[in-house]
Amino acid sequence: MNHWMTMAVGLFALGTAGTAHAATDAELQDALETMQQQLSTQQQQIQELKDRLAKQQTAPIAVAKDDAATVRLKPGPEITSADGKTVFALDGRVTMDAGWVGNDDADLGDAADIRYLWLGTKGKVGDWGYRLLAGLENDSTDIKDAFVSYHGFNNVMLQAGNFKEFNGIENMSSNLHNTFLERSSGVSTFRPLRRLGVGGTVNGERWTLQVGAFGDDTGNTAADDEGYSYTGRLFAAPILDAANNHVLHVGGAVRYQVPDADDDSIRYRSRGESHVIDAQLVDTGVITAVDHTETYSAEAYYTHGPLALMAEYNIVSVDRDGLDDPSFQGGYVNASYFLTGEQREYKLNNGTYGRVKPKNPLTRDGSGYGAWEVAGRYTYLDLTDEGILGGEMDSYTLGVNWYPTSFTKFMLNYVINETDEDATTPNNDPHYLMLRAQVDF
Repeated sequence: MNHWMTMAVGLFALGTAGTAHAATDAELQDALETMQQQLSTQQQQIQELKDRLAKQQTAPIAVAKDDAATVRLKPGPEITSADGKTVFALDGRVTMDAGWVGNDDADLGDAADIRYLWLGTKGKVGDWGYRLLAGLENDSTDIKDAFVSYHGFNNVMLQAGNFKEFNGIENMSSNLHNTFLERSSGVSTFRPLRRLGVGGTVNGERWTLQVGAFGDDTGNTAADDEGYSYTGRLFAAPILDAANNHVLHVGGAVRYQVPDADDDSIRYRSRGESHVIDAQLVDTGVITAVDHTETYSAEAYYTHGPLALMAEYNIVSVDRDGLDDPSFQGGYVNASYFLTGEQREYKLNNGTYGRVKPKNPLTRDGSGYGAWEVAGRYTYLDLTDEGILGGEMDSYTLGVNWYPTSFTKFMLNYVINETDEDATTPNNDPHYLMLRAQVDF
């Protein structure tokens, strides 16, 4: 009896153990399946995180526009707001000249000079632009540009302050981009650069009109009424193919000037195509009893590929009280060619030529050598008429320019001046060799 009971108990125990073992296997299977589902979910989440990180690395980081700004240090410091409506930039240039004189009957001296040492700021705030530029020249400080401009109207710009009188293409273009060391005496003798005044520019599709009213320069100390002038300039570009650098610019300007009331006088003179050689070769002397002067000028500029041609001519009529009314004239024609294929940019909005950008800027390894330009100019100036014996002068200039980069420039000019018997130094024909090193930002 005990034996059978023992066997029964054993069989019951075995059955119970088998049932428990079967239950354990089922639970383990369920647990494994649950873990696999969790792992799969986690892997999917990890992949989604990877995808989001990849998109964030390739997409720009979103920053509030009001707090963002772009800082550029080349060629000079410039800060621009994210919306582009506010800009602040430093503006400067340094130009050093040296000159040697030959074939000279007036004993003009060789010399070196810091031609331009200018520093200032420029920029805009919304529709308003501004520029403040001061220069140190020959140990004296002078205000160059000091003006504000408004650009809120379509195709119209208004301007007030000290800025350039609206004039021919050479005077209106920056001295940084001139083909020769100095502007032509045939034009610069008669036309001042900057004056205090107000003006406006209206741009059409291929034409521009500029008008202004001006007082005198910032250094005027007239005891009585200050002199004033009215100027107007109209030009057009009948050929304007920027893609192929094919441009034809033609235009003209007029100027009506009344001198200071305390002396009613004017004076025209020129040192030739040089600033280092500081001597006046032709000079009218002081012309008195002047009621007003009228200046008429024509201008033309043509460029096609690396070739550029430019010419201007001025006629000045002097109206005097009770005396003869003399008239003077002058002009120039020049040509330039880039041996390396570059060209200057043309700006229709103000009728000027701009910066040269070398195709292969100078590099240390010799793979780039900058831009090379050759040029020639003839200038004519006549300051003799109606008893005013200022003299006549012909000037011939040959030049070679090297642009290592867009913001550096080296210039070599050889100038021949020929004067007549009425010149300051009669029949004096000095020859100049002029060098310039220039950098700007």
